[in-house]
Amino acid sequence: QACYESMSLEQRRGNHMRYGLALCAHSMENGGEKGELFFTALNQINRCGPTAVDDSKQKEIIAALNFSSGRRSIELSDMSAAFKLFMSGISFLGEDHWESQY
Repeated sequence: QACYESMSLEQRRGNHMRYGLALCAHSMENGGEKGELFFTALNQINRCGPTAVDDSKQKEIIAALNFSSGRRSIELSDMSAAFKLFMSGISFLGEDHWESQY
């Protein structure tokens, strides 16, 4: 904990993104988007926030993963998690998301 707190915000974001992407790749290879590991991976990526991602296509992919996971959360009757995932996904979309993603 002390080590984590001694890191700068940028270092923390970088670590969360690296861990999230690694876990996401591993979970996709071993069961896809429905496992608990995938939700953990996406949570790590979401902790970084949209400012940690420069590529607009990558942001769209993360938004789509959040949407998919939000729908899965609804299937599992976890509405609170679904709402958080949907809101995280929207945060990764650009200002014109109603025109470009609708």
